[in-house]
Amino acid sequence: MNLDFIAAGIIGVAAGLVWGGRLGDLGRIPWRWPLLLVLALAVRTVAQNPPPHLDAIFPGIFVASSLVFIAWIIWHAGILNGFWLIALGTGLNLTVIVVNGGHMPLEHAIAQTTAPELAHGPLGGYIEAGPATMLAWLDDWLRISWFDNTPLDLAFSPGDVVIAVGLAAVGFEATRYASRSSKAATRT
Repeated sequence: MNLDFIAAGIIGVAAGLVWGGRLGDLGRIPWRWPLLLVLALAVRTVAQNPPPHLDAIFPGIFVASSLVFIAWIIWHAGILNGFWLIALGTGLNLTVIVVNGGHMPLEHAIAQTTAPELAHGPLGGYIEAGPATMLAWLDDWLRISWFDNTPLDLAFSPGDVVIAVGLAAVGFEATRYASRSSKAATRT
């Protein structure tokens, strides 16, 4: 997870607070099996930059942990609607990764300026996009430069944008959870 996703969630929380939400509502959300989410995210993070001896099994580990992550998100989609967007964006990213041999393609021009070592082969979870790239419109081709953490954080995929919108929506809804759940209870 990069800082841009964290920023999207914080923006959502801030917007929720401006529109009458409360931080205390975050503690009222009935999370199920939260450690499963933490484990899936931790494994995905390690799998994006695997130690050299795990390069060969990276795609399988990443795909499996991504499927666990998507399943957890869908399981919670009834709690906060923004989870559907996070699941959709993650699914788009996972699709392009799977069809490209387990690596996210990084658009050629961006790779040349930010990660030239990709010209020699995969780097962590990334490869340089080229003529053989499948579903290139879903790879990391959007360039946004507000955070300069690492070269790969400068490029985003359409799936990343959908995830960020979903995280902002979840942050917004989470601060308003008590008022949302009390309105639902009075309707039934």
